[in-house]
Amino acid sequence: MPEDFVVYTPLSVVLPEGFWPEDLFSSCDENFLDKFACLHYDEKTTENGFTAYVRTQVISEVRFTLPFLEGLSLVLGRGEGEEVGLIDVDLFMEFHEDEPDYPEYRNR
Repeated sequence: MPEDFVVYTPLSVVLPEGFWPEDLFSSCDENFLDKFACLHYDEKTTENGFTAYVRTQVISEVRFTLPFLEGLSLVLGRGEGEEVGLIDVDLFMEFHEDEPDYPEYRNR
């Protein structure tokens, strides 16, 4: 009996270049973003801001160290079921006229 194959779009293909802070998670595998399936991606640009919504699902276990907590790793796992391993990110970035070099980031 043949094995079941899952076809998905890796998150690395969908995110704009430079969107992910690669140097922040330098301990990760080179293909870190390829371990996430992109289920939905939407972005909107306004006059003074940017909004991005991403729904991903963990395809393969991901482990990475946190640069601000030595000796601690964050592990995102994969499991059985349609809703296991889902991650929703709703990011909002706003530019302020009085401080153009310091955008404000919020994750909802």
